[in-house]
Amino acid sequence: MRFGIPADHDVAALPRPHLSVPEKTTSPSPSSSFSDMTSTQSASQILNESLIQLDTLHIRNLSSRIDEKFQKWEIFINESKIAVNSKLSYIDNEFNQKIQALQLDVQKIIDEQIRLREEEKKRLMNLEIEKQRKIKEEADRKRREEEEEERKRRDHQKKLAEEKRLADEKRLAEEHKLKKEKEENEKLERKKEELLKARAEKEAAAKKASAFANPADIEKALLKYRKDIEDIKTNIVGEVDKDKELKKYIGAIKRKVNTKLGQLSNSLRQLDLVSKEITSLIQPLASQPLAYKWILNFVLKAIVSQAETEVTVKPAAALPLGRLAYNLLCNLNGLEFYLSARFVKKCCLVIGYTGTIDTEEGRVRMGWRRSDGKWESEVKYEERMGGILSVWAVIGWVNQTTSLLLFNMKAEWMFLARLLNTKPELLGDVHFVAVCNWWEAAGEKFFKTFGKQAQKLLTVSITDWVPLGVSRSFPAATRLQILGEDLFTKNNFNTLKEMEP
Repeated sequence: MRFGIPADHDVAALPRPHLSVPEKTTSPSPSSSFSDMTSTQSASQILNESLIQLDTLHIRNLSSRIDEKFQKWEIFINESKIAVNSKLSYIDNEFNQKIQALQLDVQKIIDEQIRLREEEKKRLMNLEIEKQRKIKEEADRKRREEEEEERKRRDHQKKLAEEKRLADEKRLAEEHKLKKEKEENEKLERKKEELLKARAEKEAAAKKASAFANPADIEKALLKYRKDIEDIKTNIVGEVDKDKELKKYIGAIKRKVNTKLGQLSNSLRQLDLVSKEITSLIQPLASQPLAYKWILNFVLKAIVSQAETEVTVKPAAALPLGRLAYNLLCNLNGLEFYLSARFVKKCCLVIGYTGTIDTEEGRVRMGWRRSDGKWESEVKYEERMGGILSVWAVIGWVNQTTSLLLFNMKAEWMFLARLLNTKPELLGDVHFVAVCNWWEAAGEKFFKTFGKQAQKLLTVSITDWVPLGVSRSFPAATRLQILGEDLFTKNNFNTLKEMEP
C-alpha cells in the first residue's frame, strides 16, 4: 500500500489527442491553375481555394508540433511515473518497518505485562502457601497436644484395664483349671463308654453277621443251586437237543432274542423297549413248557455272559443288564429259578460261599474256568467275578420288595456279612474285587436301606477286614481302602453313574 494506493497501481497517462488533417488534394500547377482560373474560374473562387490550401498547410504544421510536444509530455509522464513509483515503494517500506517496530514494541509490552502478572500470581500463591503452612502447623500442634492428652488418658485406662484383666485371668485360670479337670474326667468316662459301646456293637454286628455265615448251610445252598443247573442241562437242554424240530423252532426265537440283547444301551427308554420286545418274544412260548424253559435258561446265560465280558470293560454296563434282568423277572413266570441257579453257578460269592482252590473240585465250585487243560489267569477270573457281582448287586437294589430271595437288599446284607466272616486263610484278592464292585454298584443304596446298621457293617469292612488283604498285598484290598476313605472323608460312595433317560 502506498497511502491507500495499491502497490501495482501506476500513474495514469493522458490520452494523446488526435488531430485530423485534411487529405491532400492535388494542387494544380501554377501555370495551369492560373490559366485555368483565368480561363474558367472567377476571382472569388480562386481566392477561396487559396485560403483552403493555406489552412491545410497551417493545420499540418500545427499537428506536427502538437505530436512533438505530446511525445515529450509522454516521456515526462513515464519518467515521473517511475520516480513516483520508486518514491512510493520507499515510503511503503519505511511504513512497514515502522509498523513492525511498533508491533515488536507492543508485543514486548504484552510479554512484560504477562511476566508481571505471573510474578504477582506466584507471589500471591507463595503467600497463600505460607499462610496455609502456618495454619497447618498450628493445627498439627493442637492435634499433637490433644493426642498426647488422649494417649495419657488411654494409658491410664489401659493400665486400669490390664490390672482388671490380670485379676480376671487369674480368676478364670482357676475356674478353667477346675473346669478342665472336670471335663477331662467326663471325657475319660465318655471314652470308656464309647469304647465299651463300640466293642459291644462290633460284637453284635459280628454275631449278627455270623448268624448268616454258617459254612455248612452255605455249602448246602451252593450244592442245591449246582444240582438245579445239572437238572436244567438234563431235563431241559438235553430234551430239546433230542427234538430237532423244536430246537430249530426255538433257535429262530433265540436269534431274535440275541438281536434284542445286542440293542441294549445306557438309555432307560431303550431298556424299556428291549425289555418289552424280549418279553413279547418269550411269553407266547408259555404254552410249550419245554421250549419256554429252554429260552428262559438261554436268556439268563446270555445276560450273565455279558456281565462277564462287557462290565469288565465298562462297569456302568452293569446298570442296563441288571435292570433288564429285573424287568424280565417281573414279567416272565419261573425266571427266578433259572436266574438264581445261573448266578450261583457262575459266582458262588453272591451267597457268600468260599472254599479252598487247592483241588479241581474247589476251583470249579469257586467259578474258575479251564480251557485246553489250563485254568484261566487269576486276573481274568477276578474280572469275570467282579462283572457278575456288579450285575447281581444292581438287580438287588432295583428290586424294592422282599420277594426274589437271592435278589434283594437282605441277600446283599447276607453277601457282605458272609464275606466279612470268611476265614482269613481262605481270602483271596477276588473277595476284595467282589466287595469293591458291589460297593460301587449298590453300596449307597445299601446304606440308605439299612442306615446305621449298614454304617457299622461298612465300617467293619474297612477298619477290620481290609487290613487282612492289605497285609497280603491284595491290589483290590487297597482299592477298597481308598473307597472307604472317600466315604468317610468325602461322603462319596463312588457310585456308578446312573443311566440316561
